[in-house]
This record gives sequence, structure tokens and C-alpha cells, in this order.
Amino acid sequence: MAERDPYFRTIEDDSDWGVPETISGDDSMPLLSEQPITDKPATSWGKKAVILLLMVIVAIFSWQCYVTLIGLLISNVILGIAFAVLLAFFAVVIAVEIFRFIKGQRQLAKAEQLREQAALFIRERSHGKSDAFISELTSLYQNTAQGELLQTCLKNQPDYLNDAEVIDYLSEHFVAELDKQAYRLIQNESVNIGVLIALSPLAVIDALVALWRSFKLVNQINKIYGLSLTRIGQWQVFFKIIKMTLLAAGTEAAISSMIEKTSTGLTGMVAGSVAQGIGVSIYVSRLGQEAIKQSRPIIVNRKPPFGVAVLVEGIINKLKKKQTESQV
Repeated sequence: MAERDPYFRTIEDDSDWGVPETISGDDSMPLLSEQPITDKPATSWGKKAVILLLMVIVAIFSWQCYVTLIGLLISNVILGIAFAVLLAFFAVVIAVEIFRFIKGQRQLAKAEQLREQAALFIRERSHGKSDAFISELTSLYQNTAQGELLQTCLKNQPDYLNDAEVIDYLSEHFVAELDKQAYRLIQNESVNIGVLIALSPLAVIDALVALWRSFKLVNQINKIYGLSLTRIGQWQVFFKIIKMTLLAAGTEAAISSMIEKTSTGLTGMVAGSVAQGIGVSIYVSRLGQEAIKQSRPIIVNRKPPFGVAVLVEGIINKLKKKQTESQV
């Protein structure tokens, strides 16, 4: 039967199997494991130029302080000592700010790392790997009000959860409490800033005020999630959040659909000003929501508790209230 099969051919036991030479390999060619593939980060010449410029400025300033100190010590010892004490004071202040800046940057990096780990646990559905995550989370909120809430949450945590369920539990029972405070703050500030822009006769000045209040909003959200940043770190995070928000979808469609509704019952007010206030309010709200994403130690897995309609309703009600008060 086998001899008649056209697809079967017997092979003698002592025949050569014809092993390809490529299996044995060529000593002249390196193995793939000897050449690890690494992605080299792109060189930021602008960042290096700024750092170099700052180093030059610091060097010039330090030299001028040294020359001034020597001159004062030669001419008047008392003035020289007073100037030295002043320099020491500023040096301590700068050192403290640098320490706080580094601490804040580490907190941001740790929060980002925790978000990545949480996302990995949710995808893998693993077991027993979340203990290290909880340790890092506890370290992040050590000696804070958030830490006390976390410890209370951990005491009530069931011991039969897998890693993904642990993340869901912490998100629902710990971070969700912080989310409530953050979203309440975002809603109130967004409505107030929208009303400010809608009633403003000087849009440029009030736009700067709105920008400053948005900056304060982002900082308050950072504090809600336990991040302590310096002014430099705060502005760095703020510009990053603005960049991320600008990349999101625009609000023109939502604004145009609301113009007709906002004009109803607001006699004497320009619909364009009201729509402009709504647009700024929506943008501030998105800034706040992006700040939550950047500050939250666990990825956001739910929609905001309020939408555009809630902001519009809040702005309309406040505008009507102010209009009624002005007519009395």
C-alpha cells in the first residue's frame, strides 16, 4: 500500500537527512541575542540649550555674588557678613525648592508608573503581583490624608481578589472618593469661569484671569490626589495638560448647538458672549479632567459624572440669577 502511494517514499536508515547548514550556524555571524535592539531617545537640542543657558546664568550670578562679597568684606566687615548671611538664606531657600521640585517630579513619575502597572494588571488578569503595587501606592500617600483613607480601604479589602479585581476595588473604594472631590471642584470652577467670560466687557483681561484660575484648578486637583509640586513643577504639569487637551476634539459643534438654548430667557445679553463663556467653561472642564488623568494613580475607567449639558445649565442659571438681581 505504501509503495503505490505517490506521496510516500521509503528512506534507508543510513541515508543522509540533509540537515541545512543554517541550523548549525555560522561563527562569523553574531547571534540576535548579542545585539539587543534598543530605541534611543530623540535628542532634544532645545532642552539642552535651555539647560546650558541656565548654567551660564547661574555661573555668572555666582561669580558676581562672590566678587561683591569679597569687596564688602574688604571695605566693611559688617556689611560683608550681612551679605554673606543673605546669600546663605537664599541658598537654603533655593536648595529647599530644588528638593521639593525633585520630590514632586518623583511623585509624578511614580503616579505614571502605577497607572501603567494598573493597566497591565487589568489586561493580564494575573494573581499575586498586586502586593508590590499596593506597597508603592502606600509609599506615595504616606503621612497624608489620602494615606489614611487608603489604609481604611485596605483593611476592608477581600483576600480572594486577583490583581485586576484589586485594581478595580482600589479604584472604586479609594480613588473614587478623591474623584468626587475633584469633579465637584471642576464643575464649580468651570461654571464660574464660564459666567465670568459671558458677563465680561473686556474679554482679553478676563481671559487672563480665566487662565490663572485654570492654573489654580489644576494645582488643587494635584493636591487632592496627594501630589506636592513646586511652582515650576505646577507650570510644567499645567502646560502638559493644556497640550493634551488641545489634541482632543474641539468644542465648536457643542458650542454652536447650545447658542440657541443659551439665548432663551437671557434678554439683553449677546448670544455670542454666552456661547463664548460656554466654550471656555467646556475647555476648563476638559483641562480638569485631563489633570485627573495625569494625577490619578489608577487609570480612569469611567466617564465624568457630568457633561456639557450640566455646565450649560449651571451657566444659564447663574446668568439668569445675576440678571434678576440687577433688575431689582
